[in-house]
Amino acid sequence: MEWASAIANDDSLADALATIDGSIATRLGESAPDLIVAFVSPEYDEITSLPELVAARWPGALLFGCSASGIIGGGREVERDRGVSVTAGVLPGVSLRGFHLGARELATLTASPLALPGFVDGDPDALLLLPDPFSCDSEKLLSACDIVWPDAPKIGGLVSGTRGAGEAVLFVGGEAHREGVVGLAISGAVRVDAVVAQGCRPVGPPMRVTRCQDNLLIELDGEPAGERVQRAYEEATEDEQALMRASLFVGVAMDDAIEQPGRGDFVVRNILGADPNRGILAISGRLMEHQRVQLQVRDAQTSSEDLAALLSAAASDGNPAAALLFSCLGRGRGLYGVPDHDVGLVLSQFEGLPTGGFFCNGEIGPVGGTSFVHGYTSSIALVRPG
Repeated sequence: MEWASAIANDDSLADALATIDGSIATRLGESAPDLIVAFVSPEYDEITSLPELVAARWPGALLFGCSASGIIGGGREVERDRGVSVTAGVLPGVSLRGFHLGARELATLTASPLALPGFVDGDPDALLLLPDPFSCDSEKLLSACDIVWPDAPKIGGLVSGTRGAGEAVLFVGGEAHREGVVGLAISGAVRVDAVVAQGCRPVGPPMRVTRCQDNLLIELDGEPAGERVQRAYEEATEDEQALMRASLFVGVAMDDAIEQPGRGDFVVRNILGADPNRGILAISGRLMEHQRVQLQVRDAQTSSEDLAALLSAAASDGNPAAALLFSCLGRGRGLYGVPDHDVGLVLSQFEGLPTGGFFCNGEIGPVGGTSFVHGYTSSIALVRPG
């Protein structure tokens, strides 16, 4: 198994791919890639011609990717500028099946998740997913995938750089699509591990949901939720209070059997709004009574430490052959104040690792065995020989 990753920002898409081809050939030599994972800035007018350009330059390789407002590759993160990222893999003994689900197929899945194998054709060991946020209900898609393939990690990101329906460009095989979702089912002599860095740390005590309705948090520990959160704020340190004012979230523990949940045990949800008169909070996700929750805060230092710790833990399984990095638009230079932060952490842990990806409008990855769409997260697929 061999991989290479490169990035270019030439004026034309064809020229950018030629530049990338030279870099990839340096690493792969005469080995022909089986997979081309490509992320392209929408500023390229000829973006829909990418399948033809890739087929001409790397015949026989399966193309998978999408348009993106920020790209990652070759050890760099390019934000708010034109560019192309290509990650190429030579994958002996690995089965790759690309697919596209449009409006009709997605509507069928909403009614019957068990119809999914008929569209994807096979039983994958891992799934990479790139949904268009304007035409694909990603939560329903992930729910269907978890029902059908509970053991396969689902990793990816929502297309970015679009303002409405029909602007996204999704690539799979020899086709470009403007809606739905493209996916890559991977199986065979390969192992794909997920690293999901939500970049938060808990503040205050763990609490129980004693009353809720759908995504409305009504009571915590038998008290109005707003009052219980206010008390947690008053008991926090000054530094914690400053973070709570700037970036307060709710972490929902995924395994109630864990007495002291820590990093990786919570799925972090946004607080969408509050009714101070009734003490009710609206959360970006459904809740159930008796769940354990804990308030969470996020800042640059916490996000950096979280990703570094998770990558260090992943290194205990040995070095991967490649990484695909799906990072939130809210991270990058805007969060850290410096370029190339997250890809830099990946490379500091795994020196020279071919790493490609893009900045997403929502990141897909598992927490506690369930797949979620996250925010402000870096979700990473670490690819190893199986």
